[in-house]
This record gives sequence, C-alpha cells and structure tokens, in this order.
Amino acid sequence: MADRASARKYFGSLKALADEKLALERAARSGDPEAALKLAELLARMRHYKKSRAAFEQAIGSGNPEFAPAAANALGTMLRTTGDPAGARAAYRRAIKSGHRVWASAAAVNLATLLTEAGNTTGARATYEQAVGLGNPEYASLAAYFLGVLREQAGDLAGARAAYQAAIDFGPSECADLAATRLRADTTDRSD
Repeated sequence: MADRASARKYFGSLKALADEKLALERAARSGDPEAALKLAELLARMRHYKKSRAAFEQAIGSGNPEFAPAAANALGTMLRTTGDPAGARAAYRRAIKSGHRVWASAAAVNLATLLTEAGNTTGARATYEQAVGLGNPEYASLAAYFLGVLREQAGDLAGARAAYQAAIDFGPSECADLAATRLRADTTDRSD
C-alpha cells in the first residue's frame, strides 16, 4: 500500500513539473522575460543545459533591467557548473555591465571566485574591488573579505587590513565576523 502511495506522489510530482514547464514555455514564447528566466532555471535543474542556455539568452536578450542581469548571472553559474569557464566569465561580465545593484554584485563575486580558481589573482582582486564598489552590502562584504585574503596572500598586509575593515563596515555578516577574526589575529601577530 505504501508503494502505491509513494508512486502516486512521485507521478503527481512529475505531472506538476511537466505542467509548470509547459506554462513557462508558453509564457516565455510570448516574450515574458521572467518566465524565460524561470524556464531556464527549471531546465537547468532538469539538466537540459542546451535548452536552458537558450532560455537564459532569451531573458538576457529582453533587456529587462531586472531579469536580464539575473539571467546573465544564473547563466554564468550554470556554465561554470557544466565546465565552460570562458562562457561563465562572459555571462558574469554581462551581468556586471548591467550595473544592477544585486545581480552585478553577485556576478562580480562569482567572476572573481572563478578567476581565483584559475590562478588569475590580479584579475580576481580587481573584480572583488569592483564588487565592493558596487556597494551591495551582502556581496560587498563578501568581496571585501576575499579581497583581504588575496591581499594578505600577496603580502599586502595594509591592503588586507583595509579590505577586512571594509567587510566589517558593510554591516553584520558571516564575512564581517571572519574579517574581524583576521584583524584580531593580525593585531596579535604584530604585538608578539
């Protein structure tokens, strides 16, 4: 009996997913950029990456000031996950270029992380600085913290301290706490 209930629940979920996909496809065909973005995200979760990319591109191409930058950032994340770092960098740069307070900031942090992983610390530092400059507290604090780490690794301790302080100044967050810990450790190291 439990197997039948589980099967009904499973097939009900599949039908709901298919219905959602169909509704989003209709809305996206009518030119709705939000629907195109949601369809792209759904297709990516379903691992239909080629179709997902097309839907992300549709949302980006709409030029909608909210959904185009969100789609560019999400496309970058999908491309990064699927092993296309060059495509991810290009998508993140499109989101950054939008100047959107949230999505440009998120994309700048994502791009800087990707550049760090590729060993391009100079590009990563510049991109983290850009994210800090965009001023979104959530992403700016994160960017400032990682900028501090990169500066510290490069031996620029004064620059690292300034970046950690910036992370703290953006307000309470996990990154602000981590930055405060790094600053306390630096102060302790200098007093020894």
